[in-house]
Amino acid sequence: MVIESERCPYCDQPYPREYRRRLTHEMARNLVRIDAAYATRRHAPIHINTFLLSGGRDESRLVLWDLLAPAGGAKEDGNPRNGYYHVTPHGHAFAQGSVRVRTHVVERRGELLHYDGDLVNITEAIGDFDYNELIGRDLPVSLSEEVTSG
Repeated sequence: MVIESERCPYCDQPYPREYRRRLTHEMARNLVRIDAAYATRRHAPIHINTFLLSGGRDESRLVLWDLLAPAGGAKEDGNPRNGYYHVTPHGHAFAQGSVRVRTHVVERRGELLHYDGDLVNITEAIGDFDYNELIGRDLPVSLSEEVTSG
């Protein structure tokens, strides 16, 4: 959802748009999988595309809720968005059901302006789900190989 932008009082140009982003069911489900894999990998950075279930590709936006943090480093072309993330302590607590987060954030150019919406726990964010199924029954084979060989 786009929030209408205002105009700058100095130059009369429109401000960049603000977007109200929702914590989707898929984002919450994928966070649980990423959190389980992160613990299994002894807190090594996770390339989130490896652990995505069906759904959108908005998981990098979990940074706005302070649930994930970029791992740093750059791709060969110098782009700092390399796809690797750490699960934050807040993200781990949310994935484990210990804390609640707001259902929405309002951001501009990828920067958090404020939280919005109701507070939800992980079960409410996901809806009906089998937690045990999410955290390990279907982790990628490459993860199992890395854990046993590393």
